[in-house]
Amino acid sequence: MGSDSSPEVLFEAALEAVNYLPPADRLILFAPKGKLAALQRLCAHDPRKASLEWSEAPQEILMEDHPLEAVRHKPFSSMMVGLQFLKEKKLDGFVSAGNTGALIFGSVLNIAMLPGIERPALVITMPTETGNVAIVDAGGNLTCKVDHYVQFAQLGAVFQRCMRGIACPAVGLLNVGVEPLKGHPELRKAYQHLCEYTQNFASMGVKRPFSFLGNVEGRDIFQGKIDVVVTDGFTGNILLKACEGIAALIFNKFHKMLQPYQISGLESSVDEMQRFFNYTEYPGALLCGLENVVIKCHGNVTNQSMLNCILGAVGLIKNRLIHQMQQHFKS
Repeated sequence: MGSDSSPEVLFEAALEAVNYLPPADRLILFAPKGKLAALQRLCAHDPRKASLEWSEAPQEILMEDHPLEAVRHKPFSSMMVGLQFLKEKKLDGFVSAGNTGALIFGSVLNIAMLPGIERPALVITMPTETGNVAIVDAGGNLTCKVDHYVQFAQLGAVFQRCMRGIACPAVGLLNVGVEPLKGHPELRKAYQHLCEYTQNFASMGVKRPFSFLGNVEGRDIFQGKIDVVVTDGFTGNILLKACEGIAALIFNKFHKMLQPYQISGLESSVDEMQRFFNYTEYPGALLCGLENVVIKCHGNVTNQSMLNCILGAVGLIKNRLIHQMQQHFKS
C-alpha cells in the first residue's frame, strides 16, 4: 500500500515471483482487510497462492504524508507492520514501494544498525561497460559528514564483493573534479580520510577492503573502472534521476527516427538495448547499514520493477549480504 501504482500491480509481481522461488520460500503481503480479500479472490484458483501469506494492516502511509508523523501516527500501516515483522524475525527481508522518508525513519526505529554505522544509505546499481556500479548514497541522506563517506565506501565495497565477487572493489568519491582540493570542505576532508583509511591497511600489511581511486566526475562512472561511487544522497538522487531521464530521451529519439524505416531486426535490437538502460529492469535500492534486508522500490512501480525488487531481495538474503557486512564491521 502507498505507492503510486495500484496494489493489484504489486500483487501480480508477487504472484510472478513465486515462479522463481523454491517451494519452501514464502511471500507475506500486508494490506487492509478489504484489499486482502479482493486480492485473494484474484488468485482463488491459482496454485501459486500456496506460497503466499496474508497479514492485515488497516492503515496506509501515503506519498504526501510527512515521513516522521506518518511513522508515529500510522503504526498499523502496511509499511510499519511489515517492518515490525522484520524486527521480530518473522521475515528475512522487506520490500516497499511506499514513502521513502517513512521507510527510512521506520527502519531506523525498528531495525538495529550495523556496528559503527551512523546512518543507513540507499544503494542502487547502474549499468556500465563492464558490469554495474553501486551508488552510495542514492537519496537517504541529503547531507553527509566526513565519517559517513568513509562508512558508505565500506558498505558499497562489501555489497560489490558479495554480489559481484570483486575481491578488492574500486571506490571513487563523486566530485566536480579529480583534484584532491576540489569540492566543498566536507568532500575535501572525506578524500583525505579515505586515503588514510586504505593506507592504514597497507602499512599493517593487511589486505585492503577496497582501493580508493580518489575523486571521480559524473562522466567517469560508466566506463567500468569504478565499482562503487560514494556521494551524499542529494547528489546521488539527482545523478540517478538525471540518468533515467537522459536514457528515456535517447531511446524515445531512436524510436521516432526508426519509424519511417522498415529495417529487419533493428527495432528489436533498440528495444533490447533500452531494457538494458531501463531502471525498472534493475532491483530497487537497498537501505544499507541495517542488520536486515530492506529494499525500496521506485514509487511509480511497475509489475517488472516490483518483481525485480522481490527477486533482488531474495538474492541478497541467499548471498548472506548482512552476515558479510556484520563480519566486516566487527573486524
